[in-house]
Amino acid sequence: MNRICNWLMVCCILAILPGCSSSLDYDFGLYTKSVTGTLSIRDADTAHRPFILVKNYHRTFMETSQGYLNRVTASVALPDAKGRYLVPYSADTVKLELTYYAQNSHTRVQEFHRSLGVGSYTFNVRLEEDKNWKDSYYLFIKPVLIEFITEKRYQMNQVDKLFIGEWLAAADKQF
Repeated sequence: MNRICNWLMVCCILAILPGCSSSLDYDFGLYTKSVTGTLSIRDADTAHRPFILVKNYHRTFMETSQGYLNRVTASVALPDAKGRYLVPYSADTVKLELTYYAQNSHTRVQEFHRSLGVGSYTFNVRLEEDKNWKDSYYLFIKPVLIEFITEKRYQMNQVDKLFIGEWLAAADKQF
């Protein structure tokens, strides 16, 4: 009986701690299966579709003094017309890193670790207008996104590469 009480106390503490963030929520489950949420943009420009760059971290069997090495793959997730999105965890993914992109807006990065007891994460993000969008685009956004198109190590499919290329071309036309 004492073990059950200790187990319940640990579960309650684990349930309370992640709940402190206002934009991050979770549902209970055996292990993490997905990340869902809503992407909204302040003063949205609907001509250019926002997207989410998904980096999947897959654990390898190689270990260093700092822990296991990870192999990274990438894909694109597109929110629907209302801004809702769903990013599933693949079976061998230990961490997801989502980067939210929209033209004329600041980018936002959020990491989600696979956890026991968390069935899915819900992350609602609101992107704010970037007054220095042109500088951010040419110094940070474009070089990073081009790397995902050109590097084979990310194993990004052709449809996602094409989408990013078209998104970059639309952003270039803006200037």
